[in-house]
Amino acid sequence: MSPINWPKYLSHSQASPRFQFSALNHDTHEVNFLEWITRKTKKTHSELTSAELSQLLIDNKTSLGFSKKLSQHLRQEPRFLFNLAIKSKKIFTQLAKTSLILYLTDVQLAQLIVHYVPKFGPSEVIYFNQIDLFIEKLNTTLSHGRSISALLRNGNAKAILDTSVVFQIYQSGEYASKDLYPSIGWIDKPSQYSEYFPGG
Repeated sequence: MSPINWPKYLSHSQASPRFQFSALNHDTHEVNFLEWITRKTKKTHSELTSAELSQLLIDNKTSLGFSKKLSQHLRQEPRFLFNLAIKSKKIFTQLAKTSLILYLTDVQLAQLIVHYVPKFGPSEVIYFNQIDLFIEKLNTTLSHGRSISALLRNGNAKAILDTSVVFQIYQSGEYASKDLYPSIGWIDKPSQYSEYFPGG
């Protein structure tokens, strides 16, 4: 039996006396996430609209290698998903209704919620039952592993949510006792809540 020709299969590093596997066994060009995710399109990343990129992420979220490549990309660009979700409420809602919501930090998610939460004037009345409806719909939107109660347990995320009157009321003693005072509240346009973060 002829001896194995090891140099054929292994290469020496000039920096180390130890053998290393040949570079042929490694990908010499690591394709970044955006290059990889746009390969199925005829556009580059810069040519895609925010809505198109969002849909591309949703359509490919179960593809082999997606999770690893997205996680690597987020280590380099931590606000990638946040910057996409802040573009519009529709994009945020679409992303939040999928497992992609797990890639947002608690603080980022709280910032997005406060950005899209209804804003009210000082003379508007917000009724408790409408707070119920809003929180229920929001939790439905976040149901792929996130919830308002979990965000409120994170001190940094809670501080952000607390800047919204909606969440101030939600955590108030009066709201906790709302069954005793069903007519007490703070929106004279209750239908406004149903337009935000639709369930389903």
